Amino acid sequence: GGTFQYTWDEPVVYDGAKDPEFVFKFEADGYAPFITRVIHASEGDVRFDLRLTPAPSTEVTVLSPDNEPAANVDIGLASPGARLSLVPGGFYRENIQSGGTLLMTDSAGHFTLPSDQTIKRVIAASPQGYAEATLADLAANPVMQLQPWGQVEGTFAVDGQPSAGRVVSIGFGQDERFDMISCDSTAFKTTTDDQGRFTIPVAPPGDHEMVIMDYFTNQFGLSWTSQPLQPVNISSGTDTVITIDTPPNPGLTPAMLKKYGVKSN
Repeated sequence: GGTFQYTWDEPVVYDGAKDPEFVFKFEADGYAPFITRVIHASEGDVRFDLRLTPAPSTEVTVLSPDNEPAANVDIGLASPGARLSLVPGGFYRENIQSGGTLLMTDSAGHFTLPSDQTIKRVIAASPQGYAEATLADLAANPVMQLQPWGQVEGTFAVDGQPSAGRVVSIGFGQDERFDMISCDSTAFKTTTDDQGRFTIPVAPPGDHEMVIMDYFTNQFGLSWTSQPLQPVNISSGTDTVITIDTPPNPGLTPAMLKKYGVKSN
């Protein structure tokens, strides 16, 4: 009869608040999704009366760089809370991404794009290539064509001097919300050689940023964090060559050391 009951008893993955907040999203094929108000854990039992409104979905075709239908391509629907994790050649499928935000094209290169206005960006990724589009783009032309992945080569210097042993990676976009989509820093990371040189052989085309990764020990054991270094525009199908020159001692700031409970560096 359209009624439902759900008991929330899963542990909170990460919670820095005494009274965690949640939102719930209801979806059904052929309807626009319904997103609840913010609910505090302290509210206990909560009742919702909701109405889904019909909304047509869109069939999108993904083509390879050679204009052939591209099967088994990962499709990421980047929206608040999606938590998509991009890796070389696709998306990490063991991440805690939100349900329904990670799809795959069928044997004819098709996927169904739901009518969900919370989707900020649609990303197609496979070993064949990479593509991005907005909902407006796909409403005008429901076709995405993969472009070859790029490659980043560079030199890392500190105060003008080449720096060896620096761990660098790629951060997705330059202003993208981390809870929507991010690059898996460990999947894209590389370490500079004795001349400060590095290569990231597979990189997503577009405007992104280079980040430096720092490893440290806290109460949970060995951990890491990253900080942005500089923007980078990665070209499709070719090498993007950059030079990074930072002030002395790039890495964790004293405030971040305290935040992450560092015992030794």
